[in-house]
Amino acid sequence: MDQSYTTSSGTTTNQYTCQTSDVLTPAKISMLKNYVIPALLETINNLLQVISETGNLVLDSQYHSTYGMNCRSNLAIPSSLLSSGVPSSDYYLMVTARPIANPNVLANALPCSHRIQPGNRFSRPLAGSINFNPGAAALLYSPNKPFLFNQILKTALHEMTHALGFTNDLFSDYLTPDGGYYAAGVTTTANYKGETKYLINTPRVVSYAQTHYGCSSLTGMELEDQGSNGAPGSHWESRLVDSEYMAGVSSPDSQVSALTLNFFEDMGWYTSNFSMVEEFDYGRGEGCAWATQPCSSATWNRYWCQSNSAADKCNGHRTAVGRCNYAQYTAALPSQYQYFSDPAVGGSNNWPDYCPVYQGYSNTYCHDPDGLVGSTQYGQTYSNISRCWDFVSPASSGCYPTLCGVLPGNTDVTVQVLISGSWRTCPVGGGNLDVSTSSGTVTVLCPKVEFFCSAAGKVNFTFNSNNNIPIPNAPTAPGTRTIPGLPDLPFLPPLPQIFPPSWNFNLTTIGDPWTWTIGSIPFYIVVIGGCLLLFLILLCCCCKK
Repeated sequence: MDQSYTTSSGTTTNQYTCQTSDVLTPAKISMLKNYVIPALLETINNLLQVISETGNLVLDSQYHSTYGMNCRSNLAIPSSLLSSGVPSSDYYLMVTARPIANPNVLANALPCSHRIQPGNRFSRPLAGSINFNPGAAALLYSPNKPFLFNQILKTALHEMTHALGFTNDLFSDYLTPDGGYYAAGVTTTANYKGETKYLINTPRVVSYAQTHYGCSSLTGMELEDQGSNGAPGSHWESRLVDSEYMAGVSSPDSQVSALTLNFFEDMGWYTSNFSMVEEFDYGRGEGCAWATQPCSSATWNRYWCQSNSAADKCNGHRTAVGRCNYAQYTAALPSQYQYFSDPAVGGSNNWPDYCPVYQGYSNTYCHDPDGLVGSTQYGQTYSNISRCWDFVSPASSGCYPTLCGVLPGNTDVTVQVLISGSWRTCPVGGGNLDVSTSSGTVTVLCPKVEFFCSAAGKVNFTFNSNNNIPIPNAPTAPGTRTIPGLPDLPFLPPLPQIFPPSWNFNLTTIGDPWTWTIGSIPFYIVVIGGCLLLFLILLCCCCKK
């Protein structure tokens, strides 16, 4: 299938060899059109508010006369948006489905229209583009599998966050609460083993970081410096946020945290809905040494590991059973990332600065009901409310439904864990919990109550007639397959980099548009297909031999 992309005028602009997996099949179209894009728009509309446009959304002719009409190469913004505009809309989004060579990259996005402000500053983004890779295996997931679908949605939301303004190209355009610009900018620097790190130091972000990590001297929130193609400076530092949805790598269990919603507010363009915040506990209360000093056994406590033969243990925010990603390299790591006497040893993932940590297996994420189906050893249950619990004995960990709340007749918030069909109460200050199961006695290590139970996660328990705490959204019953223990699964490497915003994506597409206008922040959406199934032969609709 040696084919070249062409513009609508027929002029060849770029060469790409289409693969069978690049075909935009009816199933992939349905996934995007009927599930991913509507869910993405609903999520954004629930997360953010803007000052609505007066009248139609009309783009700035001065901006586009200077910077052109193309949002991407050969993807032009319709000229009508400079005159009549779009009614009842605050943002114009073009959605495409063009092949990307890496099948593990699901999408990329960028902003591409602003109003020029005095001093050649830019307004908030008024239009943008998001491209989905039709060759991404994720588009073959079933929308009826919430855990898998959530991965697609969070990746799309990550990309749209770039298109809405989380990109270092726009840092100088952010507005203070009084409508001015940040006189000293929105970044500061810090030293990490002789390396300069850049931090966001806007007021809400600083306040959140100080409270979350338990470090009142923090001067900002560190930005990512790994990766390429725009990743450095436009994501939160993976070492500190792990699976927060604006980290530089995708994660099966990413969370929308108050960190990013506070940053949206510090941009001066949006009001965030903090009721949409998801539980985010990575690094919570770990203190200044954890947040500012190099990772080590002394500063990183339970997050740290130093042997790939160590027993399985919960990952850093207790969402999955994992294995230590300690790795031996063939050459010395950069000096700032050397944590052992052997300079060629470190974590297998470069994004968290090679810090060795426990990383979840692909099928041991506790809140995936379809995870390690049938693993009932030591009374485990995979469910949408399950978390990972480390064992004191035996040396391992497991997944159990977990709730926080105040028991009747009490005032203290407690952690409740469901093991072998019965709810158990953890000591408020943490400690051991001995439980007899059909697999033998297990001693579960209870964390301090504040780890699982933030203010956003507190609920009041109620009891049914059998004096048992009911499970909200009852977990899927374990399967009938017997698994003698947690299997020695192949180690799950991190999913490849989420593609950052790029101005150099030289592909073109043609096709009929789909349009939506949805929600309290109206979006005008145009979706253009990349490759289609025609005449029962796999051909790219936008390609010509």
